[in-house]
Amino acid sequence: MLQMRRVLETILLLYLAAAAIRDIKTRTVPLRPALYAAGSGILLRLAAECFVHISNAAISSDILPSGFAGGLCHTLSGGAGALTSLLLSCLAGMLPGVFLLAAAWITRQEIGYGDGVVLLVIGLYLGFSAGTGIFLTALLLLSPVSLFYIAVRKAGRKKRLPFVPYLLAGYLLWLAVSIF
Repeated sequence: MLQMRRVLETILLLYLAAAAIRDIKTRTVPLRPALYAAGSGILLRLAAECFVHISNAAISSDILPSGFAGGLCHTLSGGAGALTSLLLSCLAGMLPGVFLLAAAWITRQEIGYGDGVVLLVIGLYLGFSAGTGIFLTALLLLSPVSLFYIAVRKAGRKKRLPFVPYLLAGYLLWLAVSIF
């Protein structure tokens, strides 16, 4: 399970790095890579649940079809509410992204929709608490930069700063804290 978690973290890191570079260069975040990242995250989390059920079945000597198919059957049939738990975790993880998308809609895209989509992907991979923590960390990292631009009069209210690099920095800090 730990190895699958590391795979998820690595895929998310690669996605965030690519999205951050794109956001810096073009101030846009394309939707298609976000959908691919989200889909692969959901599939990998489902696969991880299946493998947990395979190992639990092997330990408890349950009679199941063997291998991944057996774990999938057990997960989909509601083995200990695993699928429901996974679905609720994904939905709860998406809440910070939904909040940011709503803020983008309310402000008529003063906050970009792409930032909300990236936060949705983070939440799908890591869950609600990690997604919220990364979002708040990104805001804290962005604040002094914004204040600097305002102080040196390089920016006014309309200055647009890319937010995804700060989400990447927040994610890297979250990774560093979670390792230690």
